[in-house]
Amino acid sequence: MVEKYASRGMEELYPWQQRCLQADARVLAGTRNLVYCAPTSGGKTLVAELLMLRAVTSGRGPALLILPFVSIVNEKERDLRHLLEDERHLRVRGFYGGSGERITEPFDIGICTIEKANSIINMLLEEKQLQKLSMIVVDELHLLADTNRGYLVEVLIICMDKTTTLIRGEEDIQIVAMSATIRKVRRLASWLDAQKHKTKYRPVEHTEMICYSQRNSVLVLVFAVDSKQIETVAIILVAVLTFVMARRHTRLELKNIDIDVFVHLSSTRGRYWIGMANCLLAACHEVIEDSVLIFCQSKKQCESVAATLAARLPQAADADDVDRATWPLANADVTAQKAAGKDNLPPYLASLRRCVRHRVAWHHADLHKEDRRLIEKLYRSGKVKALCATSTLAAGVNLPARRVIFNYGLRDLQGIRIGMGDLTPAQYKQMSGRAGRKGQGTIGESVVLCDTQKGLSLMNTKILPLESVLDQGGLRRLILEMLCV
Repeated sequence: MVEKYASRGMEELYPWQQRCLQADARVLAGTRNLVYCAPTSGGKTLVAELLMLRAVTSGRGPALLILPFVSIVNEKERDLRHLLEDERHLRVRGFYGGSGERITEPFDIGICTIEKANSIINMLLEEKQLQKLSMIVVDELHLLADTNRGYLVEVLIICMDKTTTLIRGEEDIQIVAMSATIRKVRRLASWLDAQKHKTKYRPVEHTEMICYSQRNSVLVLVFAVDSKQIETVAIILVAVLTFVMARRHTRLELKNIDIDVFVHLSSTRGRYWIGMANCLLAACHEVIEDSVLIFCQSKKQCESVAATLAARLPQAADADDVDRATWPLANADVTAQKAAGKDNLPPYLASLRRCVRHRVAWHHADLHKEDRRLIEKLYRSGKVKALCATSTLAAGVNLPARRVIFNYGLRDLQGIRIGMGDLTPAQYKQMSGRAGRKGQGTIGESVVLCDTQKGLSLMNTKILPLESVLDQGGLRRLILEMLCV
């Protein structure tokens, strides 16, 4: 296992990880709960993995890892199976809809969604087997405040924290909970009688920027300092589009840009402005040889932005090879397609294939599951450099980027929007945290494109403390679900 971690560039723990694990010996022994907060890509998952591996290899019993979405469960299952492939006595199982695994199947490390976790724990309670669990790990603890699923997380934690005391006496099942975006960790630690730890450490520098229109004819680029102070660092005039970070006196100039394409001036009622779409193209073009994630407001916008980007970028040298390898049936004749049961190809496929030839793609819920996985694979391998996605990608798949762009430019009256609701500061932190990962460059950047200064408040508003949603309909839903069983 040590060699596997080393092959991933994890040869030693960060100082904060060491402090987190060593602050209380009872955490390593499995007799003290742990609540901790670390930025996205700061290494928080490794802490939980080490605690789980310690529990299952020392004979304390199985561990349950609870993740919010099926896609993350699936990804983590593959990851842990690969990590433990030489430890054949350790059984790693994923429990989620469509996994084919029954919740009665024995496991050493079980990985499941929130809903499956409740089913597993209820089953273990009924069979009086809950005491066999050594620990549960709850990732994305901030979902406690989610109006749709937060009550499930809270009830699950209460059940584990209180019920196991009755079953096992003083020897509770250990609870490890983590998040990148929670405030008042002390309150949560007190609730769970847990050791707490909080860090702001990121192994890769992260720069936050914003572009917004101001006074008829200029765009201003702003740099957020520690998410508290706003500092204007560049004014973009006419045909000049230059990013400047004043504190480092560094210019990030756009090279080889066709001014007619990327900075097109328009006139409306005598007022001149730089089109936000052209600013988006420029911001992508600058880092296209690395990787860029563009978060859009809708599935339709994802496809539109991807098509626009593809039209401005040259075709990849290996476009034909990538197309044949990725969609062999789409390149086959109708007879071969019918033989494989794939003669009715999805209507979006032709457009998606055209985009991929230019190293651009989109990712949203309307893609077939198989095609989503193909796009993720192409992005990870570098065959796709620019990926346009809805917010579900940020929560559901681990795909880092050199630059993350929020393309929410036209909602200046209702605030920056995400799907059907406002983009919250917590969601912004989660999504912008995709920018920059250790081993994938030395810097990460997030850029918010909007036509309003509300983007500034988004970047600098404090994340609200977690509050229970049991009194916001959660308890009512729980009782109704119990009555329906």
